[in-house]
Amino acid sequence: MMRRFAVIFLSGLLATLALLSLYGRTDSRTAVAVIASGLAIPSAVLALAIALALALVLRGKRQPLIRIALLSAIVLLVAWSPLADSFGAGQIPGDGRRADHRNATVIVSANMFRANRTPRAAVQAVLDQNADIVMMQEANGPTRPFLNMMARHYKYRTPCLRYCSLIIWSRRPLSLLPDSFSLHLPWQFRRMMLVARTQDRTGQTVVVATVHYPQPVPVAKQAAVRTALAEALARTDGARLILAGDMNMAGWSPTMAQQDHLFHPLVRATHGLMTYPALIAMKDLPWPLPFVSIDHLYSGAGFSAVWADSFAIPGSDHRGIRVLLQARP
Repeated sequence: MMRRFAVIFLSGLLATLALLSLYGRTDSRTAVAVIASGLAIPSAVLALAIALALALVLRGKRQPLIRIALLSAIVLLVAWSPLADSFGAGQIPGDGRRADHRNATVIVSANMFRANRTPRAAVQAVLDQNADIVMMQEANGPTRPFLNMMARHYKYRTPCLRYCSLIIWSRRPLSLLPDSFSLHLPWQFRRMMLVARTQDRTGQTVVVATVHYPQPVPVAKQAAVRTALAEALARTDGARLILAGDMNMAGWSPTMAQQDHLFHPLVRATHGLMTYPALIAMKDLPWPLPFVSIDHLYSGAGFSAVWADSFAIPGSDHRGIRVLLQARP
């Protein structure tokens, strides 16, 4: 039984690596990162589903295979499926889009991709979201010459620091926070984070922070970032805090569950939003079925999430995320 289970599970891992090969990421470091961060699990579940379908077709001849496939599928679906990540999204009402939220604030987080070949279209896609606050990662590539398009609609932005990789845009007055909790981070991690103070749609002050985590491998480096950030958050009043960005962690992974616990009372609003991969790198074509949620948004007790969704960014290997936050009285 264990041998057959191993064969089925490994076929899922191979399916994931084959998908990455199509995507254009076949180096060994990426392969290890994929397995470590839980990206391989959806393909493993898919492989199990295929095995189950075949077993049902051959049920007269392969009864043991049916039992093995069913047991394996149940275990993996319950423990690892991306669907499990959506169970925590109860703070987002199903009828939120139809309600009146004129004073709610729209937040966008977008990884623009350093090798983007359609930067003008990418910037326009972000503008089309009509957000109040935009947080960008990897804005220092081909996107940079087209950022003046953003400036026509967003009067306020953070200065170009740290190679201009991270930028925060706002329609309302905005200023960097040199005394913010980012200073509590080890110096080598500060370039992965940008923090500013601005206003939400009600005119109340809000602290916004965007992050770009390192890859999951080496494991110790990303773990150090999470721990240091959690310790810094604990030193602040996070009620009016919004934290978003590319966190390079699958939403259903054990590391994300640990981060959710460490960041409490901040609440993650982006359960079940698949944002990666969104590009077939070899052909520079959009990938229609991203299967990993690695872009996330957390908010403090001063906000409640009304809805969250994703949108396509032409030329980027990520989909953007868009969240509507309602200020609590």
